[in-house]
Amino acid sequence: AKRSVPAAKPALRVVGAQAEKRVPAFNRILYATDLSATARHAARYACSLGNRHAAEVNVLHVVPDIVDAYASESGISLTAAEREKKREALNEAAVDQALEQIRQRIHETSQALVQEIPKCPLAADKILVQVGQPAERIIATAKQGNFDLVIMGTHGHSRLDDLVLGSVAREVVHGCPVPVMVVRLPE
Repeated sequence: AKRSVPAAKPALRVVGAQAEKRVPAFNRILYATDLSATARHAARYACSLGNRHAAEVNVLHVVPDIVDAYASESGISLTAAEREKKREALNEAAVDQALEQIRQRIHETSQALVQEIPKCPLAADKILVQVGQPAERIIATAKQGNFDLVIMGTHGHSRLDDLVLGSVAREVVHGCPVPVMVVRLPE
């Protein structure tokens, strides 16, 4: 005897006002950039979504901590006190100059984007430059700044690339309490 299989229930479909209630609004978007071509491509998404949602878009660039990078690359283990002494020994004027150059580059990039996308909500006064480990700083900024969405680029195009590259994006996706949009360059 043949058994009849009950018809599958239709998928839940939410439209109109109900859909709007289920998807949170994006009021504050954090666009994280490493100044690469991929990050510049991701900026288009930040502008587009910021424009569509009338959201404020802040730009974040993280400069790796020089002392931490040197210590980890050389295999030297520094205590917190040693790190602090080394940091103080760095030429603060040089660090400030580097940060200002980065701010200027981000400003120029955002101005070019505003020319391309006139209603782009990127603004010069919404540029943040921080020093530290990029994934940690992005996650902390997303939490502390009450952002609704993080947008960033990634370099991976294949499974092998995904294993080797994009570690910052992967850390942010796994550690961030808000949604993260990761954008790749078109092939």
